[in-house]
Amino acid sequence: MIKSSSDNTTPRWKRSAVKGALVGVRLQPEQLAALDQWIDKQPASFTRPEAMRALMEIGLRTKA
Repeated sequence: MIKSSSDNTTPRWKRSAVKGALVGVRLQPEQLAALDQWIDKQPASFTRPEAMRALMEIGLRTKA
């Protein structure tokens, strides 16, 4: 059997220092585009998961 060339010991992304529950969410193309536009308008650089967490915090703090 041929050994895989990938090295699974090194993560490709920055992992959170705190473990949490993984929540998978499917976004429609227009939602993803809106998320990317929101990210582009921010002074700090966000990854998509970081942006989703930031937007969730904003939404949870907003009074109805």
